[in-house]
Amino acid sequence: MKLSTVSVALGALGAGATFTSAAAVEAVTAVKGPVSWSEVKNHHSKYWKIFAQPRGTDLLNVKPLYHGCKTLDVTAEVRDEVLKTFQNNKDFEFVQTDKNHILANCINCSESILGNYYCTKLSDYIDCTYYGDKKLPKGDEDDA
Repeated sequence: MKLSTVSVALGALGAGATFTSAAAVEAVTAVKGPVSWSEVKNHHSKYWKIFAQPRGTDLLNVKPLYHGCKTLDVTAEVRDEVLKTFQNNKDFEFVQTDKNHILANCINCSESILGNYYCTKLSDYIDCTYYGDKKLPKGDEDDA
């Protein structure tokens, strides 16, 4: 009888520890609403999606304008210069879904304004494969 009581108690303790661990992991990786660049935990995430939506939009439920994006292997100076675009920039908000993925929203940007940001400020570090449903040409391909 005592053995079964001890077994039940240890089983309950183990289940409680597992639940607590799972809850702790979930809390750390939980997606918060859009935040400013200063609140993003890992600025050096490898994968990006870029949106042009109104402030506060749930970016997990809308289609990005630029996607299939990942960071290029560049010098720290180039990376830091590109990422300065986001510092104190009220035109952008971010959702970090995990340490390797950032969703960037250019708040209320037109497609042409976001395109200008991408071409002139971001593409030296963030390389996107798609714009909407269209595959973007690479630098060595014809624009046709």
